[in-house]
Amino acid sequence: MPNWSGYNLTTKGHLLNAKVAAGETMVFTKIKLGSGILPQSQSVDTLTDLVTPEQNFGIAKMEVLASGYCRLTSVVSNVSLNRSYYIRELGIFANDPDDGEILYAYATDTMPDSMPSSNSPTPVSEEFNIDIGTSDSANVTAVIDQHSLITLRILEEHIQYVTNDEMITVG
Repeated sequence: MPNWSGYNLTTKGHLLNAKVAAGETMVFTKIKLGSGILPQSQSVDTLTDLVTPEQNFGIAKMEVLASGYCRLTSVVSNVSLNRSYYIRELGIFANDPDDGEILYAYATDTMPDSMPSSNSPTPVSEEFNIDIGTSDSANVTAVIDQHSLITLRILEEHIQYVTNDEMITVG
């Protein structure tokens, strides 16, 4: 299980929060996992990407929680991963109306788990739920990746919202 240090906003993340408080919409775009270690001489504030990015994952689901937080859900896996790595860093990306896609928040794991390559005998698929506090959760949305993996729980929750007029074809 990950031991994330907590999510730290980058400078661009703080600026985007201010824009959201002023009425702009925040659009989360993706999650990245990496193997890098932030050098002591570098600050999270100045990061524009992970130190050593390894994998990108789309967002499978986003929900606004009663607490005012937003929960981003992504399913990470080792499908098509050529080499294993230790998951030491996580980045949350969002679209800024002026700057395009930015690294919004960054977290590190000081006791990282290994992500085995797809050639290993251990297939990996894990649901990541990331709760993010924002200045105005009513103005927050996400790009839902139509090609991202989903869990059975995500599918069942989606089916609950399907109206009687819609038809779902499986298979």
